[in-house]
Amino acid sequence: MNKASLGYVYSLNPFLPGVTWVTRQTRIGPNGDVAWLADTCYARVVVQLQYDATLAGAWAYADDIQFQQMKATYSPLIRLMDGRVDDATDWTFTKQVYTVHAGSPITIYFEEPGYLWYSYVWTWANSVTRAAALAASPYIDGAGEATFVNVGLTANYYDTRTITMRSDGILARGNHTVDMRFHVFNAGDVCTVYQLNGVAYYTRAY
Repeated sequence: MNKASLGYVYSLNPFLPGVTWVTRQTRIGPNGDVAWLADTCYARVVVQLQYDATLAGAWAYADDIQFQQMKATYSPLIRLMDGRVDDATDWTFTKQVYTVHAGSPITIYFEEPGYLWYSYVWTWANSVTRAAALAASPYIDGAGEATFVNVGLTANYYDTRTITMRSDGILARGNHTVDMRFHVFNAGDVCTVYQLNGVAYYTRAY
């Protein structure tokens, strides 16, 4: 009760607003981005600049800071954060490990923790008839999510596939990237992806 400092809670770290006003909000609590330190009774807002002493004259200004009890939002405060790719380039894959489709990455900024929803559709073909030929998998931030395997693929036969999924878990606030990766099961095979379209968006977790 004597207002002694308990330490710091970094709710926006790192944060690079640039030279224009940027609105940011963060949730502090058990279901938020960060949690209060134990025994917290009061809070003081601190804006800390970078440690680079060569950036003389740098400054930061915070305005209209508000604290309020956490509550569910309502429709006027909800806005769509989404992304889309449409790639008509013919891409070939020959490796027996997952390889990124160069036209597939979609990056979305999460204003709050949430789930990433995504959908991809593509047409592919294999150079040789195989009982088990190709595999595709979505990756989020470099980690594989789910695997889609195509079996019984006829040589040079055009086959269209769709995958629609949600991230396995809740993702933290910040940028997140989803992409599609492909590989062949058999050495010497060539998988060609002729057309890939994808969309992604996020929904808040709390």
